[in-house]
Amino acid sequence: MTLEMTLTMIVLVFVIVLFIFEWVRVDVVGIIMMVLLPLIGLVTPKEAFLGLSSNAVVSIMAVIIIGAGLDKTGVMNKVAEGR
Repeated sequence: MTLEMTLTMIVLVFVIVLFIFEWVRVDVVGIIMMVLLPLIGLVTPKEAFLGLSSNAVVSIMAVIIIGAGLDKTGVMNKVAEGR
């Protein structure tokens, strides 16, 4: 097993443990992963951000942001109650 494979497995196990025990919020774990992989040299910074340029990813992020805003204003409760 190469050094890169070993480092990848260590990072993967670390992230899975964080997901399972929820010591840190899931979004923070994602950011940690995105920062950690380029820092230890497993991917280049360009490769780390390459997936964010996808239209699907941007659309999902926009829907999550809009949904959080609607929830915070109470609009979602009114829609759920049918008013």
